[in-house]
Amino acid sequence: MLVVCFATPVEGERLVRGLKGARGTLAGREVALLRTGVGPVNAAHALTLLLSRERVRAVVCCGVGGAYPGALDMLDVACAETETYADLGADSPEGKANRDKAMALAKEKGVSAVVESMLPKMLSPKTYPSRPELVARVKAMMESTSLDGVLGDLAGLRDRPDSTPTLATIDRPTLILHGADDQLIPVSEAEAMHAGIKGSQLKILPDAGHLLNMEQPEAFNEAVRQFVWSL
Repeated sequence: MLVVCFATPVEGERLVRGLKGARGTLAGREVALLRTGVGPVNAAHALTLLLSRERVRAVVCCGVGGAYPGALDMLDVACAETETYADLGADSPEGKANRDKAMALAKEKGVSAVVESMLPKMLSPKTYPSRPELVARVKAMMESTSLDGVLGDLAGLRDRPDSTPTLATIDRPTLILHGADDQLIPVSEAEAMHAGIKGSQLKILPDAGHLLNMEQPEAFNEAVRQFVWSL
């Protein structure tokens, strides 16, 4: 049996719909879906319980940054044998101060004010004039986030410990995808992750920013397919 796990309902809803439930057959293989909850501790706990009860041949972790509703179609997921977060490092003092400013802005003027400040950084600069429908879609998804959700996300990012040393402990096939025009996380960070994970693969997608799977879905999906089939 192949187990496909995801953190949130949004990330798995289309998989559930495609399989017509939590279990089914995909490409001739028995597949079970597992919602783990957010974070490595929850994922480890959920998988431990499942593995103690079922005979599992492989586990595939999938998801989408931010768990944006409507961002994925069936099979349009980023999969790897190991889950690796794109921004493991702790915030610098300047970064922490910027999180505090964003939280204060959200409390004072609401989620829409944070969206207006963040939206110009989410996509490649080339995307804004060429794909206004995608820009509108991303804006709508960001605006649908609750104030508590925004404040919680910002606080979590501000207070996270530096997990960079864990990169050296990853000993499973790993694919790192990054947008060449990412305005939030520079390519140098992806290159550092690639250097830190022995045997990892790094693919930089051109004309893509922070939401590379939405800006370049065909290139993104093809890179994931090639990686998965190589396992």
